[in-house]
Amino acid sequence: MQSDQSRGMVEAFKYVRDVYRNCARMLLSCDPSMRDRGFSCFYWKTLYGFGSDINFPDNWLHDYLIRQYYPVQGKEGENQIFTIAAIPWRRENPDSFEPLCLASRFSATETPDDVYWISVLQMHEQRILPDGKVHVLGDDLECLKKDSQKLERFKNLIREGKVASLAVPLLEITNTNQLFNRVVDPVLAHAWPLRTESVQVQELTK
Repeated sequence: MQSDQSRGMVEAFKYVRDVYRNCARMLLSCDPSMRDRGFSCFYWKTLYGFGSDINFPDNWLHDYLIRQYYPVQGKEGENQIFTIAAIPWRRENPDSFEPLCLASRFSATETPDDVYWISVLQMHEQRILPDGKVHVLGDDLECLKKDSQKLERFKNLIREGKVASLAVPLLEITNTNQLFNRVVDPVLAHAWPLRTESVQVQELTK
């Protein structure tokens, strides 16, 4: 017979399992609608950056799940990548994090694993609110300035040095229609290709 503590632990793991299951269902539901919009799935990794090292247990629990697409009629060599992501938590400063549903779009010079973390840059930039608006992100992001290696990779990989990104609170998205109306379609409708105009970043209110 389970003790109350054991039952609580099991229920906690079941809750986390259900969160990931729901995120997976949400991402898989996007494929037909993305095909209707002229995009095909890359079938790359859904999870990236987690580990099994005993010294880094925080990395055992993954913070974002992604589905990435390319335009069927895209230009050869353009490497345009459209990402839809479910981000239930963030390893860094999780107590201040709002779980996110995010979409992003950029064009890369090539497609190494860096395209995974670049696609969800907005989750690491606390100055940018999950306000349902398209933000054009560049190499002036604080999260890139703190990591010279990632900054260099961003500059070398991202054409025009810009990523279009939009995020809303994950728990506000309860069906596929909401996901496309509020997250995916506004990014698809944003001017393309991205230009290098300056972008105002809204500061978080204290």
